[in-house]
Amino acid sequence: MKKKINNTDFLASIGGIKVNGTIFLSRQVPLSLENMEIVSKDISEQIEQIFKNTQNLLESMEYSLKDIVKVSIYMKNMNDFIKVKKVYRKYLENINPARTLLEVSHLPKNSKIMMDLVAAK
Repeated sequence: MKKKINNTDFLASIGGIKVNGTIFLSRQVPLSLENMEIVSKDISEQIEQIFKNTQNLLESMEYSLKDIVKVSIYMKNMNDFIKVKKVYRKYLENINPARTLLEVSHLPKNSKIMMDLVAAK
Protein backbone atom coordinates (compact mmCIF):
# COMPACT_ATOMS: atom_id res chain seq x y z
CA MET A 1 0.00 0.00 0.00
CA LYS A 2 1.32 3.44 -0.98
CA LYS A 3 0.59 6.39 1.34
CA LYS A 4 1.69 10.02 1.09
CA ILE A 5 3.32 11.30 4.26
CA ASN A 6 1.36 14.28 5.50
CA ASN A 7 2.65 15.72 8.74
CA THR A 8 1.59 19.31 9.37
CA ASP A 9 4.47 19.76 11.83
CA PHE A 10 6.86 19.60 8.91
CA LEU A 11 7.25 21.61 5.76
CA ALA A 12 5.11 20.96 2.75
CA SER A 13 8.30 21.11 0.68
CA ILE A 14 9.64 18.01 2.40
CA GLY A 15 8.47 15.10 0.32
CA GLY A 16 7.65 11.70 1.61
CA ILE A 17 5.85 8.52 0.83
CA LYS A 18 5.37 5.25 2.68
CA VAL A 19 5.09 2.01 0.75
CA ASN A 20 4.26 -0.96 2.96
CA GLY A 21 6.95 -0.76 5.69
CA THR A 22 9.36 1.47 3.77
CA ILE A 23 9.53 5.27 4.11
CA PHE A 24 11.06 7.41 1.37
CA LEU A 25 11.87 11.00 2.43
CA SER A 26 13.16 13.60 0.01
CA ARG A 27 14.30 17.21 0.19
CA GLN A 28 15.42 17.14 3.81
CA VAL A 29 16.84 20.65 4.15
CA PRO A 30 18.23 22.39 7.26
CA LEU A 31 15.21 24.48 8.12
CA SER A 32 14.28 25.61 11.58
CA LEU A 33 10.70 24.56 12.20
CA GLU A 34 10.21 27.76 14.23
CA ASN A 35 10.76 30.23 11.40
CA MET A 36 11.18 28.01 8.30
CA GLU A 37 14.57 29.53 7.53
CA ILE A 38 17.96 27.88 7.06
CA VAL A 39 19.40 27.47 10.58
CA SER A 40 22.90 28.71 9.86
CA LYS A 41 25.50 29.26 7.17
CA ASP A 42 27.69 26.62 8.87
CA ILE A 43 27.36 23.23 7.17
CA SER A 44 27.89 21.33 10.46
CA GLU A 45 24.90 23.12 11.97
CA GLN A 46 22.90 22.56 8.80
CA ILE A 47 23.36 18.79 8.74
CA GLU A 48 22.72 18.67 12.49
CA GLN A 49 19.34 20.35 11.87
CA ILE A 50 18.54 17.93 9.05
CA PHE A 51 19.13 14.99 11.39
CA LYS A 52 17.00 16.57 14.14
CA ASN A 53 14.14 17.21 11.71
CA THR A 54 14.47 13.73 10.21
CA GLN A 55 14.54 12.10 13.63
CA ASN A 56 11.39 13.95 14.69
CA LEU A 57 9.61 13.06 11.46
CA LEU A 58 10.56 9.37 11.67
CA GLU A 59 9.53 9.18 15.34
CA SER A 60 6.14 10.71 14.49
CA MET A 61 5.63 7.62 12.29
CA GLU A 62 6.99 5.19 14.92
CA TYR A 63 10.35 4.78 13.14
CA SER A 64 13.80 5.89 14.25
CA LEU A 65 17.17 6.74 12.76
CA LYS A 66 18.09 3.08 13.34
CA ASP A 67 15.59 2.18 10.60
CA ILE A 68 17.49 4.18 7.92
CA VAL A 69 18.85 1.89 5.20
CA LYS A 70 19.88 4.41 2.49
CA VAL A 71 21.02 8.05 2.57
CA SER A 72 21.72 10.37 -0.36
CA ILE A 73 23.56 13.57 0.53
CA TYR A 74 23.77 16.56 -1.80
CA MET A 75 26.41 19.18 -0.96
CA LYS A 76 27.33 22.46 -2.61
CA ASN A 77 31.03 22.01 -1.78
CA MET A 78 32.77 18.66 -1.47
CA ASN A 79 35.48 20.38 0.59
CA ASP A 80 32.96 20.32 3.47
CA PHE A 81 32.98 16.51 3.49
CA ILE A 82 35.01 16.15 6.72
CA LYS A 83 32.59 18.41 8.62
CA VAL A 84 29.58 16.53 7.25
CA LYS A 85 31.14 13.14 7.98
CA LYS A 86 31.71 14.10 11.64
CA VAL A 87 28.03 14.91 12.22
CA TYR A 88 26.87 11.99 10.05
CA ARG A 89 28.85 9.58 12.21
CA LYS A 90 27.32 11.05 15.36
CA TYR A 91 23.88 9.94 14.17
CA LEU A 92 24.52 6.93 11.91
CA GLU A 93 27.93 5.43 12.73
CA ASN A 94 26.60 2.17 14.18
CA ILE A 95 23.77 1.94 11.65
CA ASN A 96 25.89 2.09 8.48
CA PRO A 97 23.20 2.65 5.83
CA ALA A 98 24.15 2.63 2.16
CA ARG A 99 25.27 6.16 1.28
CA THR A 100 25.58 8.32 -1.81
CA LEU A 101 27.36 11.68 -1.66
CA LEU A 102 27.15 14.16 -4.53
CA GLU A 103 28.32 17.71 -5.12
CA VAL A 104 25.66 19.90 -6.72
CA SER A 105 25.54 23.51 -7.86
CA HIS A 106 22.30 24.66 -6.22
CA LEU A 107 19.99 23.56 -3.41
CA PRO A 108 16.61 24.83 -2.11
CA LYS A 109 16.75 28.06 -0.10
CA ASN A 110 20.46 28.29 -0.91
CA SER A 111 21.21 25.56 1.61
CA LYS A 112 24.69 24.04 1.65
CA ILE A 113 23.33 20.52 2.08
CA MET A 114 20.23 18.39 1.50
CA MET A 115 19.43 14.72 2.18
CA ASP A 116 17.10 12.05 0.84
CA LEU A 117 16.69 8.85 2.80
CA VAL A 118 14.98 5.52 2.96
CA ALA A 119 13.91 3.90 6.25
CA ALA A 120 12.49 0.39 6.54
CA LYS A 121 11.22 -1.99 9.20
